[in-house]
This record gives sequence, structure tokens and C-alpha cells, in this order.
Amino acid sequence: MNVFLAGKGVEAESLDTEKFPVTQQMKDFIGSGGTIRSCGTCIKLRGSGPTDICPLGSLKDMHALIKESDRLVTF
Repeated sequence: MNVFLAGKGVEAESLDTEKFPVTQQMKDFIGSGGTIRSCGTCIKLRGSGPTDICPLGSLKDMHALIKESDRLVTF
């Protein structure tokens, strides 16, 4: 499974709360074989940078992900 974060989604690691440990869930997802990429442009616009959990991705990465996927979920 693959995830490409764009827009506000690139801020996912900053959403941790006691009730919703988002960063830990992301680590669990990666630990089970998933990959996460973050839109480089979206990260730069927010004055942030890539992390170990969410390395930079490009439009080329997003296109490849969509092309090889049998399902696409956006929100």
C-alpha cells in the first residue's frame, strides 16, 4: 500500500494527540510494508522539510502511484 500526502496532509506528523497517535500509526503503516511520500511543493509552501516517515515525493512519484493502483482514495 502506498500513500501520497498533498496539501494539508503533509502536516500529518504534527497532528498527534493522546487519543490519536498519528505519527505512531504512520510508523506502524510503514512497518507493515506501506510507503508514504509527501508532496515536495506542499512541504516547501509550509516552510517544512522531509522527515524519515514522510520523505519528499514528486509529481512523477504521484503519477506512478496512481498509474499502478487499482483503487484511489482522495479526501
